[in-house]
Amino acid sequence: MDFGKVKLLLIVVFIGLNIFLAYQWSVLGSSVSTYAEPISDQVADIKRNFALHHVTLSAQLPLSPSMLAPMMATRANVWFPVAAQIAIAASKKSLSVSSAKVSDRIGTAVMSAPGTLHVEYRPPLSTVVIKSDDRMNQLDKFLQRHVYNFNQYQLLSITLIRQSGRVTFVETSGNNPVYCAPLEVMIRRGSVAGYSQTYLNLQKPLQLHSVIDAANALMAVSSYMDKAQIQIDNTVKGMQIGYTSNELTGEWVYLTPVWRIGSVRGYFYVNALNGEVSVQNQ
Repeated sequence: MDFGKVKLLLIVVFIGLNIFLAYQWSVLGSSVSTYAEPISDQVADIKRNFALHHVTLSAQLPLSPSMLAPMMATRANVWFPVAAQIAIAASKKSLSVSSAKVSDRIGTAVMSAPGTLHVEYRPPLSTVVIKSDDRMNQLDKFLQRHVYNFNQYQLLSITLIRQSGRVTFVETSGNNPVYCAPLEVMIRRGSVAGYSQTYLNLQKPLQLHSVIDAANALMAVSSYMDKAQIQIDNTVKGMQIGYTSNELTGEWVYLTPVWRIGSVRGYFYVNALNGEVSVQNQ
């Protein structure tokens, strides 16, 4: 027997078998998809976990991007002269780049912190009656005239009792809110009493990262309640992905993608990159 020929034959058979198995594996891989738990089952699991902590889920789970990029921003004072002039019609003679406070006949504008403008109007205040059928039109027109780059902000929340309270907007990057850059408008008896505006100079986004979806953000909150042993009646009302920062003291600000989850007792902020949870009480 020629062992050389037998050896060559076995090698050929072995190579052929490997090619056949590789082809079969590729066919199997293309025909069988990875199992993903249906969203309805995920919601049911979340509701069960929340119920253990006396929490009700009434929010709809929004669609979310699979990738989102962190951003850098700056907080500079150089915008104050322009913003103050828009806010209270301050004269150019009373303003300079180094200004931190200026007053005029309709009110006072103060740079209360780097990148934050605080405005108070003197009576009589501009009347902005907020009605149920057209409650934002007059306010929007007023803010377009008196707020620096108001078109870069979107409505976040309205808290009014008998025409007094607060209407909150936030700066945006695309369609994503930047929660650490709010515009809080104080309403007193249907009129604008003043506002506090934080404005960030948003830079180009950094490298894209995978972000957790809405269901996993809620599961992160459930795990947080487990660890913190939270047993307080609560209702989750809504959620939206956006940006925030825990460090606002320096000139440069690092903005992280987060899920903002609103409840009747406050807000949960879930880092969309690593699932870390922080809480902001009402």
